[in-house]
Amino acid sequence: MLAVGSRAGRVYLWDVDSMASSPLHRIQHAKCSSPVRQIAFSPNGRFLVYSCDDASLWRFDLGSTVSAPVAGTPADLHSVLSSG
Repeated sequence: MLAVGSRAGRVYLWDVDSMASSPLHRIQHAKCSSPVRQIAFSPNGRFLVYSCDDASLWRFDLGSTVSAPVAGTPADLHSVLSSG
């Protein structure tokens, strides 16, 4: 799985094994419109977390296709890291 962020706050998920010409998922929350800067998958592969230029932090549940803001996002967020 490959995740690619856009300048418009969208994340596209691609299945690199299938070599499909279009993404499997297009992820965007209505409140997110600034460029995506960091993307990380959770160690178990269930969640994708991404941060944007406006210091917002978003979590996407790959099992339910729901994108939601992460509570308490700091204004000085600089990076996202997934340990595993």
